Amino acid sequence: MRDRDLAGAAAEIKALRKKLEGAIKDVAREVREAQATLDAKSTAMAAYDEAFGGVAAVLMGLLRLSGKPDLAAKVRPSPRRPGQTAADAGDDPPPAPAPADPPGN
Repeated sequence: MRDRDLAGAAAEIKALRKKLEGAIKDVAREVREAQATLDAKSTAMAAYDEAFGGVAAVLMGLLRLSGKPDLAAKVRPSPRRPGQTAADAGDDPPPAPAPADPPGN
């Protein structure tokens, strides 16, 4: 009778082992998928931050050239937080530009 108990226990352990191996494979696949998703997200965020910084810098320059330094200050990109304006990131305001000499002086 004891041999039968051992054989039943061995069969149960083999079945549980098979289930566990399947679950481990599923977890490994999900980890790979999560890593791929995170990599894609990081790539997309880096591209956005780069584009945002360039566009904000150009817009800031155009606003300064058009004599609107107050608006230019609002779109200044944050040096600390990519993808945000300095105002949204809570950065200190930039120093005020020196007044230009009037023409003819």
